[in-house]
Formats: sequence, structure tokens, C-alpha cells
Amino acid sequence: MEIHGWRTFVHPLFEKQLERLTRQVERLEVRDPKGYAAHPATKLLATINYLIREAIPRDPDRAEWRASGYWLAARFHGRYRLFYRISRKRQVIVYVWVRNDHNSRTGAFGAFRAALMGVARPAR
Repeated sequence: MEIHGWRTFVHPLFEKQLERLTRQVERLEVRDPKGYAAHPATKLLATINYLIREAIPRDPDRAEWRASGYWLAARFHGRYRLFYRISRKRQVIVYVWVRNDHNSRTGAFGAFRAALMGVARPAR
């Protein structure tokens, strides 16, 4: 998908997280059609959608989103980070992972690195 001149892609880690969160919100809507919008999962999904479709593509290289090396991480809701990479030359954004800072002893970046290492390991 192209947004604000940037082609956007999702890594399988992020795609799995987004699908799981979407299913959770869909179940909430079935159980409570009037109140599901106030649920934290619904708000989380709405924020992620806003970030990937509007805020990040508008200015993906914002200084405040620099994480480490080539990685960028949009912080939101006081405890989450959406990790992504960009290529200015190719005008590409790849969304990779969402992490809750409060659920890790190693912090969001340590948990992110461990998740990527698990994906990148060669099959034996």
C-alpha cells in the first residue's frame, strides 16, 4: 500500500500481532456491541492503524522515533513501541513489531531483538 508517497509493508511478526489483535476486537464487538469501543484492545488497534496509515508515513524519519541504529520505534499509550525500518532511497517503510515496555525485563528493544533472532535462525 502506498501512503504519502511511501510504500508500506508488514513483517510476518507484525502481521501476526495485528491479526491477533483484530480478532480480539472482533470478539469484543460481538460480545458487547455498545461498549467494545472503550476496551483497551480496541483503542490499541485504533492507534496502531492511525500510526501505520497516517502518522508514520507522513514523517517516518522523525528524530523522536529513532531507536537504535537503523531501527525506528514510535512510542504510544505511554508503554508501547511500534518498531519499523525505512529506506529513504526506495521510499519504503516496513512495520516489524509492537512491544509493551512493561512486560519485559530486557525492555522493549531487548525483547524485540530476541523476537527477531528467533525468526532469523536457520532451520537445522
